Amino acid sequence: MMTPREFAAKYTSMDVYIIPSDAPKDDPRMDPDNAELPPGKWETTNVSRYRLGLNNGYKDDFWRVVASKFYKGGAIQVVVKNIDGTIETRVYRSDKEIALAATSAFWGKGTPEEVQITLQLRYRFQKTTFKLADFVKAYFIGLDCNGFVGNYIWRVWNNNDWYRTSEVPLGPNVQITTLMQKAGTPVTKLEDLVADRNGIYIMALTIGNGTILEKV
Repeated sequence: MMTPREFAAKYTSMDVYIIPSDAPKDDPRMDPDNAELPPGKWETTNVSRYRLGLNNGYKDDFWRVVASKFYKGGAIQVVVKNIDGTIETRVYRSDKEIALAATSAFWGKGTPEEVQITLQLRYRFQKTTFKLADFVKAYFIGLDCNGFVGNYIWRVWNNNDWYRTSEVPLGPNVQITTLMQKAGTPVTKLEDLVADRNGIYIMALTIGNGTILEKV
């Protein structure tokens, strides 16, 4: 099983397929299982900015541009590298199908695949003076605490596919308190901590009575 450190590397050394802005429009009739990759190139970047789900307005501008591509029967093909290293293409034929995948990174909740989609769409459909390395350092996208823990539990521990159209149980939108309560057996004394290579511990910041602090 992939360790949390290995999962974190999917963000800090992320391969993103950059499709140029002059790429041809995607055909809504396209079969993603037999589709050729659109013109583009892989770039490696580091998505490690802490992002605590505050909307700075950029997400709305981004989404307005992406959603407009579906007007009059349009479609969008995306290319992602899964956490297992396999390359996958998907074709979306409505804005509702892609909304969560395209915007989760703005709230600090994106899986590695979803973050790739955000960056891919941004550089395909938005005019920009930001290079990729500069964009990921700015305060636009990133990952927060339960975003990382919830995505690890959802993608690795429970072996779920990355594609989702709504919030999922024990996923990145679940608060740390819930993750701590439902993801395993609480450790109540120091002697219970065991250096088990097959075990994973979730730690949270608390006050004196043990109440977890969701926000600091």
